[in-house]
Amino acid sequence: MKQNHPSTDSPISIGTEDTVPAASILGWDWKRKIAGPFGLTCVSNLLLWLAFPPVGLFWLAWVAPAPMLLLVISPSWQYRRPLWKVWWTSLMFWLATFYFIPFPHPILIVGWFALSAYLAIYTPLTLVVARTLIWRWKIPAMVAVPVAWTGLEWIRMNFLTGFGMVGLSHSQYANPMMIQIADLSGAYTVTFAMTAFATACALAIPVDRNTRKRWVGGLGSVLVLGLVAGYGAVRLSQQDKTNNRDNVTVALIQTSIDTILAQKTESQVLDELKHLREINWAARRADDSIDLIVWPESSYPYGNYISDDRRNESALISQANLKEMWAELTHGSGRFTAVPGIIGTSTIDVDNKQVFNSAVLVDDQGKPVGRYDKHHRVMFGEYIPVIEYFPAVMKVLPFARNVLTPGEKAELMVSGNLKIAANVCFESTVPHLIRHQLNSIATQKYEPDVLLNITNDGWFFGTSCLDLHYACNVFRAVELRKPVLVCANTGLSAHIDPWGVPKQKTQRRKAEYVICKICPDAVYPQSQYRKIGDCVPILMANICVLTLMTLIVTQRRIRHW
Repeated sequence: MKQNHPSTDSPISIGTEDTVPAASILGWDWKRKIAGPFGLTCVSNLLLWLAFPPVGLFWLAWVAPAPMLLLVISPSWQYRRPLWKVWWTSLMFWLATFYFIPFPHPILIVGWFALSAYLAIYTPLTLVVARTLIWRWKIPAMVAVPVAWTGLEWIRMNFLTGFGMVGLSHSQYANPMMIQIADLSGAYTVTFAMTAFATACALAIPVDRNTRKRWVGGLGSVLVLGLVAGYGAVRLSQQDKTNNRDNVTVALIQTSIDTILAQKTESQVLDELKHLREINWAARRADDSIDLIVWPESSYPYGNYISDDRRNESALISQANLKEMWAELTHGSGRFTAVPGIIGTSTIDVDNKQVFNSAVLVDDQGKPVGRYDKHHRVMFGEYIPVIEYFPAVMKVLPFARNVLTPGEKAELMVSGNLKIAANVCFESTVPHLIRHQLNSIATQKYEPDVLLNITNDGWFFGTSCLDLHYACNVFRAVELRKPVLVCANTGLSAHIDPWGVPKQKTQRRKAEYVICKICPDAVYPQSQYRKIGDCVPILMANICVLTLMTLIVTQRRIRHW
């Protein structure tokens, strides 16, 4: 059978005279579509989808990239427009993964397709960069592929404010043993290890007659798993088992109210007040030692809280409503001991005509004593890029009233002996933001005892978005070696220890509470990621950019795979 080989000047597909197409070795000549870019990436993306929620077969993610990596490590592929085929299969993966995006409003169908189309670009880019590193720059595959995948994942999570959900590593959130290495260089460390393992598996697949390559793949896979699992075992052995410390008791109140884009009626406000009262009172009856009560994002039933401005009469009325409501809902106007709390609400600055998405700390009488304003806004939900500079257009858009002003700095909330670093909503999906806030607070004030994420995931009606968001909070705990509290409307609320293990976790779309015991000033293992941040993945990202720029400058066309 005649074989075509790529020219030696091609940076994308460089082979040798004794190599043969993978389809021939596997006996797949008559199944070229299955053994080609479309078929292989279909298999990989299907396995990846099964590894993430809602299915959650997390172990599949370790081998899922292997089929598509045959396009990188094998000899030339002789099919037309392979990158478009890779992009189309990736588009299907992202559409299936983020099926819940249009749930809040039908207009978000446009955003769903646009986001999925953008994210799908990274898969063919990863294959192009990895193949160039291997065949042109002669870098070993078990190094080149992880560098390309991890570097481009970092770009995806940072470019245009970033999109931090569904990194490859996030599939492992329920597998504590294998995510402990996240304290080295963040979740990207886990992504690097997983793609190194998948590359080793691809090398071990008998697509050519190179026995040495198969031995390298087999030994490499064992080595990667051994190192990751060994580090995880050491870290997990350091878990704090003591229970005799002076703990602060925190109650996380999980409301179960599906969120819709409509103005609340008076009866809906009354129903929400009753709903909050029932959960709060149940928590107070269950544990009389509660020191702090936390409500989710946007849980203030009246919608907006007007910031403290004594010159404004409406601010005084707002504060009076807040005190009265807090007294009734948290300690039953004398039924229980008064305690402070944290409330999620929109905060209005009347003078500057600004609206913030805030976490407000109130004392045991319901008086505001601290506030954190959300920094990282949700695109199309809390701001609309570019279009927000055209007021006339904004008036006709359904999300116009939801455009928020970003906060400016991190704030430490102190309640009794407990020091809290709060974040709101999807901010916890952005690792560099949470790291920066934690270090900023620790430098200027005191070391926080716990990270707190308050969120309203009622927009997504109990879908797998809740699991994907929860996965990010698990990684923030491991990366920074801090306990994390998650208080979510409709779930998933949880108390996650610094090893990413949930001490308590709620069910989705169920009204309930979580009683957490947090030790102030506890000492946990040090986190290298907290010190060096994203330095390592940034280096990999620069390598990817340099590689792509080299291809563009040299004006070499991709002719063969």
